[in-house]
Amino acid sequence: MDSILILGAGRSATSLINYLIGKAPEHGWSVTVADLDESLAKEKAGDNSFSKGLALDISDSDKRKSLVKRHRVVISMLPPHLHVVIAHDCLEFGCHLLTASYLSEEIADLHTRVSAKKLLFLFEMGLDPGIDHMSAMALKEKIEQRGGEVFGFHSSTGGLISRRSDTNPWHYKVTWNPRNVVLAGQGTAVFKEDGQIKFLPYHQLFENFRMIEMVNGEQYEMYPNRDSIRYCDLYNLRDVKTLIRGTLRHPEFCSGWAGLVRLGLTDDQLAIAGEAFDSYRSLLLAFLPSGNQPVEEKIYQRLGKKDASVARQILWLFDDSPIEIPRQRTMAQHLQDLIVRKWKLQAADRDLVVMHHRFDYTRDGKKWRTISTLSQEGLSSSDTAMTRLVGLPLAISTELILTNKLTLEGVQIPVRREIYEPVLARLEELGVHFEEETSAF
Repeated sequence: MDSILILGAGRSATSLINYLIGKAPEHGWSVTVADLDESLAKEKAGDNSFSKGLALDISDSDKRKSLVKRHRVVISMLPPHLHVVIAHDCLEFGCHLLTASYLSEEIADLHTRVSAKKLLFLFEMGLDPGIDHMSAMALKEKIEQRGGEVFGFHSSTGGLISRRSDTNPWHYKVTWNPRNVVLAGQGTAVFKEDGQIKFLPYHQLFENFRMIEMVNGEQYEMYPNRDSIRYCDLYNLRDVKTLIRGTLRHPEFCSGWAGLVRLGLTDDQLAIAGEAFDSYRSLLLAFLPSGNQPVEEKIYQRLGKKDASVARQILWLFDDSPIEIPRQRTMAQHLQDLIVRKWKLQAADRDLVVMHHRFDYTRDGKKWRTISTLSQEGLSSSDTAMTRLVGLPLAISTELILTNKLTLEGVQIPVRREIYEPVLARLEELGVHFEEETSAF
């Protein structure tokens, strides 16, 4: 009986677990779900003869290794810094390893050793990274097979809130790691445009967003991700004149976030003792000029312009509620505590995942543009589109490995046809569908 170990039973693992347990009777698999929270692991594993949930503290090396060596495939849904620990366990005991996290250099360096043991360590197998790689490579391949020569590529993804659940002036709620939301864009974005390398520093990033239109006509704001240049090699697009990857948000979000950045409210270096302030509003006032004028006027003064919608967003966020954790934390951490509460998904809320690719290319002496977009809405705050689109690629690739339909070896990410072709085909069967539109320009 083939055995699968899933490490981590948080929200992002739900669809993954459900898919594999659903397939277990057909294939004769056993599925083990391990988490620090035993009750959560047992809840996710359910009550059946094909799966079980148990407690595991990753720092307990003896118990961890004893568990890993009893399984053929290990799927890590743990924080990224723990993957290397699991990778060495899998290498020691001959287990395949899959995760949705970015591939680190430390694990990439294990490629020769992993190949020698005829194992597959498959990283970046979620939504972004994951479905973005696979769908972009599949579309690029189709264009090139028809004689197209690509000279421009734009790609962007957003984890958003459905319009039916949009109930705040930010048009946003937290559907993924809130820490990543707060620190998004910190550093300098670098991309290629019109044949030149371009840099966009953090303090300018959200003020220089672009509007992106999907095939269905919906429009979103896009700000560039930190490093787009590496995708020139990754996607074999070294000669393109433009390559930009970005993050999507509903209109008005970027202007509001730019206001937070300008005011210093996303600073992850400045340590602030929460007990010094009786509310988030009083904390906000500490970043604004003194005086008796209305708070809105102080915000305008700091921002250097009058923008009523941005002031409304900031004031809605920084309300009169007490500081969540009054001890000393960075300003970014205080902001994270605040948005976790203010941007929380309610039970009936539905999230929305959107992905957009644009290829510009020449063919038969003309310029062409193909746009491919994905739009997936969740069913509830627990059955989210984000959870589904992160978990399903991992589950499908696990099934392919255990049924000997994916036989690659070494450390890989899903930019190879052997991976993306069957995974995308199965995702299509499950309703994960891209709409395409091609036109000359």
